[in-house]
Amino acid sequence: MKKTFLFLILVIVANLHSKAQFGFDNMVELTGVVMSADSLRYLPYVTVSIPSSRSGTTTTEKGVFTMIAEK
Repeated sequence: MKKTFLFLILVIVANLHSKAQFGFDNMVELTGVVMSADSLRYLPYVTVSIPSSRSGTTTTEKGVFTMIAEK
């Protein structure tokens, strides 16, 4: 009885863990460079955000950013 109960718990935990992996199909990596419009120079330390998801990042000293977002 103990072995059956333990096996059942392991199957449930494995099933829950595998369902958590499905969320990555709906994700995309955004990468870009923030530049000024007039002189085309990169802009360091600018905040880039997606207001609807409340996620964001800051550009590097070269104006480059990378973030993960939903499609």
